[in-house]
Amino acid sequence: MCQQKHRWNTKDEVPSRLAYEAYCVFHKTCMPGGIHKDKQPLTKFISSPEYNGFYTFGKYLADLKLPMNQQEEFIKFVMQQGVKIRDWCKSFVLEEFIKQYSLKEDPNRAVESVVLLAEEWSNETNRHWTEFFDQVSPSRATHFIITGRISPWIIYGTSAGQRMVDRLNEKELEIVINHINVNTWKHKLKKYPASLNALEVIDETCK
Repeated sequence: MCQQKHRWNTKDEVPSRLAYEAYCVFHKTCMPGGIHKDKQPLTKFISSPEYNGFYTFGKYLADLKLPMNQQEEFIKFVMQQGVKIRDWCKSFVLEEFIKQYSLKEDPNRAVESVVLLAEEWSNETNRHWTEFFDQVSPSRATHFIITGRISPWIIYGTSAGQRMVDRLNEKELEIVINHINVNTWKHKLKKYPASLNALEVIDETCK
């Protein structure tokens, strides 16, 4: 099967769809006059010499399983920051994005995201979602934190988040601390104490 026919046949698979979405954002964001142009046709993407790079990124996004809004922001981030396509899937890029994204994240959105994550975990484990913070494995908790699935709002602003972090081993805790600036978040919580009200539902539900 020729390469372009294979690409067409897999166009509806998740990595391909995400790759095409990123390709369209790239042309709208980074190409001269792109913001005024219509969406790039799928046929142009399939025949593009840049296809493989975007497909690799699409597969990376599919594996990350970021919430939709966060995924869209991450795609924009790599474009707007001028990150080279070969670096889009590298951990340091995601780490920098998560640091910036979490600082702008609304606490209500943080609660919504972690509840959705807990429900996903519940479906996988047949446990109630309110057990998430006490029962999710430390290794998965670490992964969820460094990929932004669990916001610093939850970690530093709730007792449930603190209980989860207390279960991490020394190496896992070091990884988390490298991704989340403790001093920055202590200052943020002190500066905006009213934001903690939005987080109370987590501790009220996950006792």
